Amino acid sequence: MWRVVYDREVGTASHIKKIEGIEFAGKTGTAQVYNLDKGKTGKKSLQDHALFVSFAPFESPEIVVAVIVDNGGSGSAVAAPIARDIINFYFKNNKIKVTQK
Repeated sequence: MWRVVYDREVGTASHIKKIEGIEFAGKTGTAQVYNLDKGKTGKKSLQDHALFVSFAPFESPEIVVAVIVDNGGSGSAVAAPIARDIINFYFKNNKIKVTQK
């Protein structure tokens, strides 16, 4: 899952902007709807569903984020940036740190 975000050779979400100081991992997905329309007809209802599941930080996860964009298209292009933004918001605004006992 780390390679999906950071390996430019095979990572389907490696193109998205990273979060400074935090490594996260994730898995993209695209659930096909009616056909492989890919937005060609302009009918939003025929576009695929975009999926991305992620966690951060990579070494010691503190947050898990799952994004599903109904008829959003590609998971890497649509859902992954949303998950990245949620993770970024969480770490910039969360003053409470989880500690293990």
